[in-house]
Amino acid sequence: MPRLNPEALTFGTFTSSYPPAEQVIQSAQALEAAGFDHVWAGDQLQFQHPHSLWTPEFCDGARVNPKLAAKFALHPLMSVLGQHTRRVCIGEGVLDAIRRGPAILAQEFLTTQHFTQGRAIFVLAAGEWKNIGPYGYDHRLRDSRLCETARIVRMFLETQEPISYEGRFWKLSDAVVELPPYDGIPPTFWLAGGGPKVLEAIGRYADGWLVYTPGGVVGRPERIAEKLAVARGHAEAVGRDPRSITCGTLPLLLCHPDRERVERWLDHPFMQWHALTGFPFGKAWREFGFAHPLGDEHSITLSGNMATMPLADVLALCRQVPRAMVQNALYWGTPDDVVPRLIAEVEAGARHLALCNYVGFLSRADAPAATQALLEVARRVRAHFPELAQPALLD
Repeated sequence: MPRLNPEALTFGTFTSSYPPAEQVIQSAQALEAAGFDHVWAGDQLQFQHPHSLWTPEFCDGARVNPKLAAKFALHPLMSVLGQHTRRVCIGEGVLDAIRRGPAILAQEFLTTQHFTQGRAIFVLAAGEWKNIGPYGYDHRLRDSRLCETARIVRMFLETQEPISYEGRFWKLSDAVVELPPYDGIPPTFWLAGGGPKVLEAIGRYADGWLVYTPGGVVGRPERIAEKLAVARGHAEAVGRDPRSITCGTLPLLLCHPDRERVERWLDHPFMQWHALTGFPFGKAWREFGFAHPLGDEHSITLSGNMATMPLADVLALCRQVPRAMVQNALYWGTPDDVVPRLIAEVEAGARHLALCNYVGFLSRADAPAATQALLEVARRVRAHFPELAQPALLD
């Protein structure tokens, strides 16, 4: 069964997930033909940026896709992409553990694994309030819920026999998910997040850890090595091979061959908003010598309805963002600027990089050159690590 090689150095990027369906298929096929190892799509009912910013005045992508979060549902999308590609892995970036129970998650993972011929990468996270709270779900104790859900999902992925379980959030009595894995091998299953509970759950139940960068490690790639070591320590403690836990990063970029354009985009409200939400908590700003306008405890994971936030309020907050904090929240510039940042991640233990470039949101005309810049970044980082030149897929 083709599946992601956990020890290879691989690169991917995000594909379109906006209608029409033909565009989504063509986008993924073009990225596969260009040489990426994986393509990714997110699970968003609300985007991480205020929807009021998504107008032609600020983002010309709004001329084609007038609704910022008008995206296809993730697992059907991944299944369709799996039927129209042959080599790339299809990554989930990412899915919360609240809006679906563990049995439904396992069933959807297994279904999608079949439709992608084993090439899917599933990633569960604790979730952000904007996709949960407005829709009537309970957002409390989200890390604990993620960990318990991951445990049960792992059980369902490994057996078609009845499962009984008595937990804090879930109580199962002879519950079954009888759909077998594709070719008999459970699908690739990662967790995202970086707190102690999540790192323990990664070691116990997952195949990998995904973290967004630079914000998720507050600009310090050595924290990747530190947290990966913790997860692997938990794996070893329960008798698992610690090296079986791989590491993926989701680098957030503003990368284009023209550095002057990138520098202009740093002052764009879309990117200023990213600096407001691009770290786990507002207190991360203090590590760079600044105070977050919304306070140390602010986090997009805990509050904020992006669909209804008034534009005047958004712009007022954006005006309080120092340019230096936009720079701290991203890897920005030309490939010359970005490559050293990603080399540092690989040196810290990252092996699978899902590159997320904001250029296409700001300027559709510049998107093709930005994609070429990502391919150049991948080429140069690969060349720096010839010892990691292995096939992206295992048979």
